[in-house]
Amino acid sequence: FNLIGASLGSIMAHRMAITCRNLGGRPERVILIDPPQPNPLPGFMGAMARNVRIGPRQAAESLMLGTSLSKSLSVEATMGAEDESAALGALYQEVQSAPEQMLSFLLAKASVPRFLELAGDDMERALFDASRRISTHRHLVQLLWNEWAGTAAKPPRPFKYTSRRGAPAIFLVRAEERGAFFGLMMAQGLRGVSNEFLEQAQGTGAQFGPGGLRAMLDKYNDYHEGGKMYRSNTYVALLEEDFGRIGALPLLHLRSVVNYDVSTMFGPLALELELPGHHFDVAARCISLRDPAFDVLAEQFFAPPSYTSAALMRRGAAAGGAGGGDGGDGGDGGGGAGRASSWLDAAWDAASLLPVAAADWLNEQVLRAQLGSMSSLQKCLVQPAPAQKLPEQWEGG
Repeated sequence: FNLIGASLGSIMAHRMAITCRNLGGRPERVILIDPPQPNPLPGFMGAMARNVRIGPRQAAESLMLGTSLSKSLSVEATMGAEDESAALGALYQEVQSAPEQMLSFLLAKASVPRFLELAGDDMERALFDASRRISTHRHLVQLLWNEWAGTAAKPPRPFKYTSRRGAPAIFLVRAEERGAFFGLMMAQGLRGVSNEFLEQAQGTGAQFGPGGLRAMLDKYNDYHEGGKMYRSNTYVALLEEDFGRIGALPLLHLRSVVNYDVSTMFGPLALELELPGHHFDVAARCISLRDPAFDVLAEQFFAPPSYTSAALMRRGAAAGGAGGGDGGDGGDGGGGAGRASSWLDAAWDAASLLPVAAADWLNEQVLRAQLGSMSSLQKCLVQPAPAQKLPEQWEGG
């Protein structure tokens, strides 16, 4: 089986793959979509993480506002952004002012179609499901902060995942502007720490103005202004300014989070793709199959050789037929596509007869041949090490 996860789900997918392998299972390939940093945070950030406590209200806020915020920050969102931000702000105020026992009602109202028209058992079931979602989400987000705090359970070993034969088996997707999102999470984390920690962090508090550090953080709760800052990419500069007020080391540690490179953390990569947009946006586009580059690569990455070659043969035949119908140069071009697919099909079949090392090498060359003609996807391919070549005993064969 294969696994795919986005955001926190990517860490879960990675851990599941390793755990299942250690228990005798047969996981194959894993797609990780913009995963968070899997290691404890440094210095001030680690101390902050150890003080973060995610409550039901923050979990409900995340569930209710996450989808809407993702939509408003999307690279696809061009019209109505101001109205969307205002609606988010109103929803946020409703969540903050409601009694805690009303949170499941607000979540059900926001996520279940025609919720207020439900009656009896149907409404009770919707409220129970909403309550369970809040509890589960709270638990998972707290697990992530525990991971960053270094207080979570130790991950399974070996931590870096490969195929059963030791070949790269991870397809990593990164958001181009992931740093802004995870920097924002640090500011949101400060909202969840104790007053004692904030008092310790702010010292005299003179550099924070009236209300101290917690008042300074209030602007990150303003979804109307926050949406504009996020879309205009001024969040990181603002975060750096605020963390710089806390001290030079907190600023340094924030920058390490914003610039953290996860490429080497989870295991050797078979494929790597960087997509434009923020964390929420990229995760939503990939999971809903609305990004053409990801869709093509994910299909090829997860497809077994026999399926991939069959699909290529169908596409080659269709291209050949279309070209032949036009005649002349078009026909020749179509026939070439058909012949290329036949060659790839034969290569996949040949790979099954080779020793493991040679089969892995040939499979990689075939995948590169499939994608090599797509110039827009060239950057997606992880470049092989210069020394990589066919084993000597198979050269010239």
